[in-house]
Amino acid sequence: MVVFAAAGLLSGCGENSDRSRVHGKVTLDGRPLPAAVITFTPASETKGPLVGGQIENGSYSLKGNSGPLPGSYHVLISQSTETGEMFTPFPGEAPTQRMEESIPDRYNSKTILQVDIEKGSNEHNFELTTSK
Repeated sequence: MVVFAAAGLLSGCGENSDRSRVHGKVTLDGRPLPAAVITFTPASETKGPLVGGQIENGSYSLKGNSGPLPGSYHVLISQSTETGEMFTPFPGEAPTQRMEESIPDRYNSKTILQVDIEKGSNEHNFELTTSK
């Protein structure tokens, strides 16, 4: 999934004191999300890089070079799970496990989540549900 591939490239080089710290909790149907990726994508009026990181045991924390600049952001939360189905991505390659998104698309590819990041420390918690 693209979000997972991008997560490793999200932090920049060099120290940037303009970056904010953001942390919080993420639950799905009232339970802490065990492992996922959270991505903050700048809204159209915000200048700055896409940033993100890992959610572990329902918590995430972005700080230092991995934190966002102040502004408005769309938030994407993604979690891939194995389907149990094997496939061969390219002829001659070994079969691999097919993955699927386990979080409703309203929280990732069609996100409804948006936050404003202020300079300094920010806490943003997300209570996701599988029902509409």
